[in-house]
Amino acid sequence: KGSHLMPDLFLSRGVLLLDKGDMQSAKKEFLAELDEVSQLPSPEARQEALIACYYNLAVAEDGLGNPKEALSWIRLAEEQQNQLGRTIIPGLSDNRQKLEARMTTRDHE
Repeated sequence: KGSHLMPDLFLSRGVLLLDKGDMQSAKKEFLAELDEVSQLPSPEARQEALIACYYNLAVAEDGLGNPKEALSWIRLAEEQQNQLGRTIIPGLSDNRQKLEARMTTRDHE
C-alpha cells in the first residue's frame, strides 16, 4: 500500500532543504531517494522519480560548487526525460545548456 511513500518523502524533504539552502543535506535526501525508487510500482513512476531525483541532485551539486557533478546528474535527468517522451522538469535542456556555458566560461578564465 505505502511503498511509493518513501521516495516521495525523500524528494519532499530534499526539496525543502534545497529551498533552505542546505545543499549537503538535500543531496543526502536525494541519494536516499535513489535507493528507494526501485520500490515504486510502475516503470513509468520509477522513471518520473529518477528524473526529478537526478535534476535535484544537479541543483544540490551546483549549489555545493561542484559543476561537473551537477552536469553529470542533469544529463542523466535529460536522458531519462527524453526516453520517457514527455516533460517532467520544464526547461531541463535549457538548464543543462546554461550549466555547460557557465563551465566553459569558467574554464577559460
